[in-house]
Amino acid sequence: LDKIVKLLMLGSSLKVFGRAFAQAYRQALRNAARDGMYRRGFAAAAARGGKRGGMDVSEARQVLNVDEDATAEEVQEKFDHLFAANDVGKGGSFYLQSKVFRAKEALDAELEAAAENADADGDGDADADPKQADKQ
Repeated sequence: LDKIVKLLMLGSSLKVFGRAFAQAYRQALRNAARDGMYRRGFAAAAARGGKRGGMDVSEARQVLNVDEDATAEEVQEKFDHLFAANDVGKGGSFYLQSKVFRAKEALDAELEAAAENADADGDGDADADPKQADKQ
């Protein structure tokens, strides 16, 4: 009688485990399909020029507390201070440190784009092109 009870308990346990396993597998398939759709969406956004996880330039200025006309040196100075102040090893916040990093990344890209536009418009250094310097 004891063996029969144990066999029935084992059988019902296997049945529950089997159902749970099947349900988890179905959920994993749904998640995989959904993640695939998200990846395609991010790929399309990247093709349009968007950035996954990027920060808006105005938000980046607020995070680093710099003005629109801030130089690369000012951005670096603010970044160094805020990044060190939020060091996890010193009791800081990894989240805030990440925000500071992303803010600098966004502003560096903005400053680089502005410099490229200035060079393309001819506002760059005239000494950079010897032919232009000779004409002046």
